[in-house]
Amino acid sequence: MNARLPEGIRSLKQGHHACLFYDGQEDLLAVLVPFFQEGLKRGEHCVYMNDPLSVLNLRNALTTAGTEVTRETERGALVLMSERTHLVSGRFEPSAMIRMVEGALADSLQAGFKGLCGTGDAMWELGTGSELETFLEYEKILDSLFKDRPLAVLCLYRKRSVAPGYLGHALHMHEAALFDGNVCLENRYHNPSAKPGRLYDDPYDAEALREMCDNLKKA
Repeated sequence: MNARLPEGIRSLKQGHHACLFYDGQEDLLAVLVPFFQEGLKRGEHCVYMNDPLSVLNLRNALTTAGTEVTRETERGALVLMSERTHLVSGRFEPSAMIRMVEGALADSLQAGFKGLCGTGDAMWELGTGSELETFLEYEKILDSLFKDRPLAVLCLYRKRSVAPGYLGHALHMHEAALFDGNVCLENRYHNPSAKPGRLYDDPYDAEALREMCDNLKKA
């Protein structure tokens, strides 16, 4: 099922593992504001992980949209963080990140929230000492956590920072996909066991990614 913004974003809920391919801050905030507003409305613990400027931009955008950011952060419902405490000696370790997600979910439920609603930018989360293949390995493990869990995660990929081949492979790791103003809740390419068939930076991958996205738009 496809939908347009923002109705489609509000359809993302517990059990959804989604990816967003975005161009810039305007595109990003158009998705994150309704995503977190809906999570707060559902009584979930909402967590955003990104660089300090992106965190500030979201804080300001949520405030402009009518969210009482100070109240929500003070009561612990909204966490806007730029600290990369998930890194191990400066490197991204999938197992450590999975433990952090599982711990955050357990803490959220213990605190009385109805679930965990989280998002973060892939390249920022990686730090400087890891390769994107490592993050996609984490995505594959993360995807297996969603069954019967009160968890909704939106993984962010800035298009100009990630080679098309990586984005194509990221589509395999997510049940839902958001791109170019489209929200595809049933991603036909979702197949976490898929193996990349060509080099990630091969020019062919840009053409393949466009074809995949065009097919999803038509669904």
